[in-house]
Amino acid sequence: MAKAIGVSQSAYSRLEKGQTAMSVVQLRAISAQLGLAPEAIVHNAELYAAQLQQQGVSVTKESPDSAAGVLIAVGILAALLLAAKS
Repeated sequence: MAKAIGVSQSAYSRLEKGQTAMSVVQLRAISAQLGLAPEAIVHNAELYAAQLQQQGVSVTKESPDSAAGVLIAVGILAALLLAAKS
C-alpha cells in the first residue's frame, strides 16, 4: 500500500501508528488501488470501528498526536482490505 500511495514503507508505518496524517490525495490513491470510492472506505472504517466497539475494544476518533485519526484508521482498513483481496 505504501507504494500505491507514493510513500516509503517507513512513512506508511508512521501513518499506521498515527504519527502523521494521511492526505486526501493518499486516500484517493488507496481507494483507486482497492477499486472503491473514498466514501466507501470511510463508511467501511466506521462499520469496522462499530464492530470493534461491540467486541469491547476502545476505538477513538482521533489519535492524541494527530487530528486526522479517522484517515489513519482508513489507511489501516485499506491495508486490511488489500491483504484480504490477495
